[in-house]
Amino acid sequence: KGDEEIFREFFEEEMSWYSFTTPSEEDFEISSSGAKMVKAYNDIRALGAQNIGDVAELSHGRDLGCPRPDFLEFVARWTIWKRETGNRQHNDYIAYVRKHGLVPRRLVADEEESDRLKVLVIDEFQDLSPLQYEVYTMWRDSGSIDRIIIAGDAAQSIYGFNGANPDYLVRTHADET
Repeated sequence: KGDEEIFREFFEEEMSWYSFTTPSEEDFEISSSGAKMVKAYNDIRALGAQNIGDVAELSHGRDLGCPRPDFLEFVARWTIWKRETGNRQHNDYIAYVRKHGLVPRRLVADEEESDRLKVLVIDEFQDLSPLQYEVYTMWRDSGSIDRIIIAGDAAQSIYGFNGANPDYLVRTHADET
């Protein structure tokens, strides 16, 4: 089989499929300030904000794309829209994994293999947000992964705006370097 066919087969068998909808102009004003508001919301969620109170607390001093009260109103409307339409964003999935303690494992275990995941590879480890780092530590401590390989460069971190901290890479214990 060609590479393309193998990859397509793998993703069809192993990966979840999603369909997405886009907010209409009736739902939200489409503008550059709207894009800044969504970016600010995503950055704040990456810090671990779970509700409007957390967002309000973590929004101080940030470029929100609009006055803070308007931003908080947008967040409330955005949250309702996502719930009503079933739309999710990246940090929604990460927060769900953390909240429910979900740990990766093999989908199908054959008779000679356990359902443990053999190897987990995380690249650009220095760019993990606090929320992502919490999930990493949960997975690491779960006992269901045989080996974890992390790669990164602490001098290259560019995601500080969403809480990424190169110290995660520097202070994470490793059996080998």
